[in-house]
This record gives sequence, structure tokens and C-alpha cells, in this order.
Amino acid sequence: MRLATAFAIQPKILTSYYRRAFFPTVNDYARVTMDIGLRYQLEDGCSLAPDVRSVHYDNQTIFSGNRLGVGPRYRIVIKC
Repeated sequence: MRLATAFAIQPKILTSYYRRAFFPTVNDYARVTMDIGLRYQLEDGCSLAPDVRSVHYDNQTIFSGNRLGVGPRYRIVIKC
């Protein structure tokens, strides 16, 4: 909280998701992560727990799943 006060910053959004990370066995340089269930809520306090205000990042009326229109939505990140 000291840094937040010193820089006059405050929370605006809380993001939550489930992540599965994969690491290579030959080095620690690369990583692949798969995120699912991305949700957000507007935040004006310092809570770290999502609540009933939390909504999906995807617009549920436009997207009904992945490109095939079925199944969960994923975010895949590859870091090298």
C-alpha cells in the first residue's frame, strides 16, 4: 500500500483466469501457457477475490466458443 500511496495509483480492474503452464525439460528459457475462463470485474478497492460482478472477457452474444463454435475459449501464450 505504501507504493500505491506514493505513486497515487489505484486498482481499476481485476482479471481472473485458470492457467496451465508447460515448461521444457532441456532449459528454462521457453514456456507455453494456456489460459481459460478469463473473467474481469471493475474494481475500486484492493480485493484480490473475484465476486458475482465478474464477467467473461468474451462477448457471450457474439462468440459461442472457439472457431468451430463449440467448446471452451482458450488464450495460448508462447514465451521464448
